[in-house]
Amino acid sequence: MQEKKTGQKYRKLIGTLLLIGALLATQIPVSDVEATASSPSDFRMNGSTLVGYTGTATTVSVPDSVKTIAAGAFSGDTDLYTVHLSKNLERIENDAFAGCSMLTVVDIPDTLQEIGDFAFSGCTSLADVQLGEKVNRIGDGAFAGCDSLQEITIHEDNTSYTSYGGALYNHDKTRLIQVYAGSQYTKYTMPEKVSEIRPYAFWGCDRLRFASLSAWIKEIPAYGMSNCGLEEIKLPYSLNTIGMKAFADCTRLKEAEIPPTVHSIHETAFDGCPNLVIVSEPGSVARKFDDGREKGTAAAAEYEDTQGAGSADSRYPVSAENSGSGTDRNTAGPASGVTGAAVAGGNRTIGQASVVGGQAFVFIDNAGGSVYGGTGSRGAAGAGVEGGSTGGSVAGSASSGSGLQFPDQGAALTDEAQAAEGEAAAADAGGAEPSGEAGFADAADGEKGGFPKYTIAGDRVAAQAYYKDRELTSYEIPSGIRRIGDFSFARSGLTSIDIPEGVEEIGYGAFYHCDDLEQVIIPSTVTSVEPSAFEHTKWMDNWLSGGSANDYLIVGDGILLAYKGGDSRISVPEGIRQIGPGVFRDHKGITSVSLPNTLEVIGEDAFAGCTNLTTVSGGVAVQKIRDRAFEGCPISTVRIPATVTSIGLRAYDAADSANNTGRAVVFMGSSLPGVGYEKTATRLSNEEFRDLSFQGVQVAVISDAIQEYEGTVLDEELYGFRGLICSVLKEASGTQEGLLKVKASTLGTLPEPASVTIYGGVYRFDAQSLADARRADAEGTEEAPNTDADGEAAAVKILSNSSVISDSSDLSAYLQEGGGSYYLVLRDSSEAGQSILNAYRTLYGEEHDPVLYGFDITLYDETRSIPITRLGNSSMRIKMPVPKDLAGGKVHLVCTDEDGQLEEVEYRSYTLDGVPYLEWTAGHFSPYGIYSYEGSRPSVQGGGILTALSRQKDASPDTGDLIHPKWYLAVGLFAASMAVFLSGRKNTIKIKSGT
Repeated sequence: MQEKKTGQKYRKLIGTLLLIGALLATQIPVSDVEATASSPSDFRMNGSTLVGYTGTATTVSVPDSVKTIAAGAFSGDTDLYTVHLSKNLERIENDAFAGCSMLTVVDIPDTLQEIGDFAFSGCTSLADVQLGEKVNRIGDGAFAGCDSLQEITIHEDNTSYTSYGGALYNHDKTRLIQVYAGSQYTKYTMPEKVSEIRPYAFWGCDRLRFASLSAWIKEIPAYGMSNCGLEEIKLPYSLNTIGMKAFADCTRLKEAEIPPTVHSIHETAFDGCPNLVIVSEPGSVARKFDDGREKGTAAAAEYEDTQGAGSADSRYPVSAENSGSGTDRNTAGPASGVTGAAVAGGNRTIGQASVVGGQAFVFIDNAGGSVYGGTGSRGAAGAGVEGGSTGGSVAGSASSGSGLQFPDQGAALTDEAQAAEGEAAAADAGGAEPSGEAGFADAADGEKGGFPKYTIAGDRVAAQAYYKDRELTSYEIPSGIRRIGDFSFARSGLTSIDIPEGVEEIGYGAFYHCDDLEQVIIPSTVTSVEPSAFEHTKWMDNWLSGGSANDYLIVGDGILLAYKGGDSRISVPEGIRQIGPGVFRDHKGITSVSLPNTLEVIGEDAFAGCTNLTTVSGGVAVQKIRDRAFEGCPISTVRIPATVTSIGLRAYDAADSANNTGRAVVFMGSSLPGVGYEKTATRLSNEEFRDLSFQGVQVAVISDAIQEYEGTVLDEELYGFRGLICSVLKEASGTQEGLLKVKASTLGTLPEPASVTIYGGVYRFDAQSLADARRADAEGTEEAPNTDADGEAAAVKILSNSSVISDSSDLSAYLQEGGGSYYLVLRDSSEAGQSILNAYRTLYGEEHDPVLYGFDITLYDETRSIPITRLGNSSMRIKMPVPKDLAGGKVHLVCTDEDGQLEEVEYRSYTLDGVPYLEWTAGHFSPYGIYSYEGSRPSVQGGGILTALSRQKDASPDTGDLIHPKWYLAVGLFAASMAVFLSGRKNTIKIKSGT
């Protein structure tokens, strides 16, 4: 009897332990369980080659039967944290793990012999790599853009490679393979024996500022020193060749000294180096190259907008064979900016693939009123539709060689559209430039890629709609168009353009470098022509060099577009309402200007560089003086009419003037204007444009009745003025000096001038008021905002006003390649939500409205007054929690472009401390939206495509799908505990019945 009771106790104890084990199993972290299991069906095999991985586990053990990991097998898998490679692995092919941004640990076996090109490129979390003695080939860019990688440990018996001083070399250090992107060194000194630099050797080395090269280097190869933080470089006399994009996207590069021994420089060698000055000898190849290369704001803006700078994919290179294209994906599209063949329909082009802002899109030409394929009633422009709506889309597959496809949702294509497929395929096969972005290359499957875009978006021709379309020789702008977008026809084949009545705005660089554009008609309805709109067109060049007696080209609503005279004293004709951008720029012979009484706007850079302009008169009705309007002009006394409402950044920048006496600005009105800014100032790369309206002007004279400066050009918190704010106590007369009362000082620690000359009279400052103002200024001076010591990345402060994201500590942002301090402001925004919804309805119709949260996400400079809308060659990594209502569902993260068209944002999702997060890379700022959808996705109107936001998985079983393995363990343990308890009860009953 005692033995039976003892057995019963043991059974209870075992059952209890099993039950506790079941409860503990439910608490096992997901990643810990996932580390132990990957379904065999997650591995796509071809013999001993692992072709692809389709699972979602964060930790993966590659089967020991694998000897080769094929090109791109894990590429872009942002779920992956740890990989245990096969014990028999011999080869890792090109791009195998490219873009696995969360990959932290890779167990590489001693059997490995080869690592292909870009195999681990863009693995930004990979901090440590150990290679065995048998590795005998490491491809180009194999570890490019591995931001955390500071060291590669090479087995002591390896005779092929060595790691030294933060870089990887061949064993005898004659060939540089890779400088580690995570290296803390700001200067790189190359070993003396190195004679060869491999492509992508410096890619992603953002901390690097200086490099000293070996005297044996003969060539900087393609991409050899591209996309790094170099500020200056002195090239050795051994050098004779600088290859394609050798220094491309070195945005910090300010000076390159090129010796006369260099006899070949590729035209793209310094693309994306907006601040570069080349030092070279007269007559050398380098001097001729520098004289011929395009410089200036327009060239830099074009490169940023059309070459994909700032996109997530441009942060790391990918080999051509695996990018779905015939060009490296790191360029974010081929140099031309046009990616793929046009899609013909009848006698016109109905679609063309282009790279815009770092993403590849198919632009649908809906200007003609019909788009082929699909169903629906109205499109983006409300035009008539043949067989559907202008919401129809065209997707392309540059990788398949099948030409452009029309993914249809049930509607048959028209005969013309079917014929277009064949024509496009033939064009593609005939050498049309393919896409460099997966967004377009994968679009044909209807799952990946970007949303389609339309050449006509509402009342505007979309930005870059026909960029580099050389086949476009004529174009009829549809009625109802109000704006022609930025670079919309740039570098196209247009020979003439008749802009119709109703068009009001011609955007930045709209017809830039339309080299064959000879005839232009601009109607009187045009009220705004932005910078470089007609720069490098035959029309403008012919006018400037022509023999016309009229030196003033006036277009639109009284806009002075160009000037070709040579007078020193300029009298701008009456009737002109605007002086356009850069009209008198660098006319160094001009000494005085008389402005007409009809003038309302003085444009951006209008008189910039007129270094002998000292006198400006007239202009009593001027309302706006735009950015850098008089930059570099040594105007003796700046006079601001009472009508002026805004003054742009650096409008009166005379800081470099040789005149050392104090300068003054006199405000004629009883109120003060505000600070304005132009589109160029909102680009992150144009940091030098964001500065005081009155640089070098130390004294502001205002009416004594003005007491309030907040929000005006004299507000010390804004980009306006730093100096002494005064009113007149005593006028100067003849040789007798005048006296100024100092109302306020914003000089900070700068010394004040002893006197100032105003209209030829000398004025001094009242001593008591000056002392009082300086004392108040000292008491109110705030500590300068913090920046990183080496300036490698900007400090970003988060300001959140959101009911959806109540705790701003859940938000984070990291801005790559930006000096100074910035503020990221996130607000709930019904306007942003409506903007996203309108764009969504254009594609889907109103019957599929999603659950949507709209946000206004804006980056501001340190004054919080200038929004930074475009990041150019830089990018920002943003992390934010998923709104609770959407957590656990299928989620899309989207934004709109400047034309209000929908763009999909690729993101990574993960859970931290029980909170689900989205993390993505932003290249520009605009309205953002997060929405969910249930079940199958609705089709785009017109049978178009949608893009998936995460890496595509197949339908095979997976550790991350359906029921997690820990629940099987928990249920098993619970069942076992119940069995033990029940078996004990049965034994007890039997014992009782036998007594």
